[in-house]
Amino acid sequence: MLRIVLRCAIKCFKKYPRCAARHLGDSLRLLSQHDARLPLLMAARCVFPCMRSSSKTYYEKLDHLRLFAATLVLLYHTWAAAGGPQATSNWLEQFVLLGNTGVTLFLVLSGFLFTLLTDGGNKAIIYPRFLANRALRIFPLLTVLFIGAMAVHQRDATVTGALSFLLFSNLGKSPLFQFSNALWTVAVECQFYIMFPFLIRFAHRQGAGYLIGLAVFWIGWRTVIATLFGASFAPGDANYVYFTMLGRFDQFLIGMIAGLVHLKSPRLLRSPYALGLGAVVALCCFHLISVTGSLWKNDPRCMPVSALEALLWAGLLLAYFQSRSQLPAAAGRALAALGQCSYSLYLLHIYVVLIINKYGGWVHLVSDPGANAILNGLLLVWPPALLLSYFSYRLIEAPFLSLRTPYTRPSASAGVAPPVASSPAPGAAARRQH
Repeated sequence: MLRIVLRCAIKCFKKYPRCAARHLGDSLRLLSQHDARLPLLMAARCVFPCMRSSSKTYYEKLDHLRLFAATLVLLYHTWAAAGGPQATSNWLEQFVLLGNTGVTLFLVLSGFLFTLLTDGGNKAIIYPRFLANRALRIFPLLTVLFIGAMAVHQRDATVTGALSFLLFSNLGKSPLFQFSNALWTVAVECQFYIMFPFLIRFAHRQGAGYLIGLAVFWIGWRTVIATLFGASFAPGDANYVYFTMLGRFDQFLIGMIAGLVHLKSPRLLRSPYALGLGAVVALCCFHLISVTGSLWKNDPRCMPVSALEALLWAGLLLAYFQSRSQLPAAAGRALAALGQCSYSLYLLHIYVVLIINKYGGWVHLVSDPGANAILNGLLLVWPPALLLSYFSYRLIEAPFLSLRTPYTRPSASAGVAPPVASSPAPGAAARRQH
């Protein structure tokens, strides 16, 4: 076993010297203790080279949550295809039926992460570099899907539809929107990225109260729109808020607020009981949301519910991120390695669901249809989807991610910095920034 581990370590150093060097200390400590977790740790690092920000800051727990969010959406999309009922009294199954809330978790995570990476606005953002990094993160895999979408819809494809590839794949007429029911979130994320450097600058100048006030204003604005124009849509059709920034912008803001809370009070929810209590409260709230059907309902009175949904995730995010409780080192890093594939997993899992559904591959494992749908998702969809996502990450995403450059620098005034004309220092491209 030791010989295998050493061979794996040598392979890591040859192929990924920066990644391997960063974890040499951990590996040697585990080896000295004859810890059985060492093979898992080394294997995870050989298969999934780590991606660090140029600021050398990495938040392992956020990758755990990314994996959880992508898996939740996967189970949601598997539910109906695998024969899950339209309604259930089981609280856990109700949570899976609300699995599209995983999208909200992704959005909250985005606001939270970028707030941390910019130190709450204390670091100036070099705007062109920031947008370039976002493009390198998003567009390679999106281009692959765009090629498929344009091929499938070539008979009715238009120039306008093709241009939706850039920022507006959440529009119903977009070929991307029709090609995949998950791609709309990419457009919403891109629209937020354009605004984030300015939002964090304003928050740095005026404090968290600015973001809170803007979120409250946005909820009110959404309510006004729903009051005036909601009747023009079908009673159950809330897509005009669900798929757009009208319904999602405040969720990003809540993520940013959570980031500022953490920066100001990093020990606020350190107690291990905070996470457990938060999970119970969140499950109860999601149960009430499920029973009342108030989330994403075309009713002006229900417009604040999506903000409550984001607040629940923000609370759980803070509790998990700040908790003293830690997963075993090997398990935590293995989950984080899987979480690195979450973008591919989120966008590609639907094709695994469609293939299994087309060829009647669903299996009957237990008598309860809801539990059976969940098991099909975990056992039948998740493994091949994760394998597909791994190859997508390694072959499509990772090469472009290695091209990212630092986009922040310390600044007394902070905010959005002007473009920097000089080229990055040698090797800077390897020090990647999220």
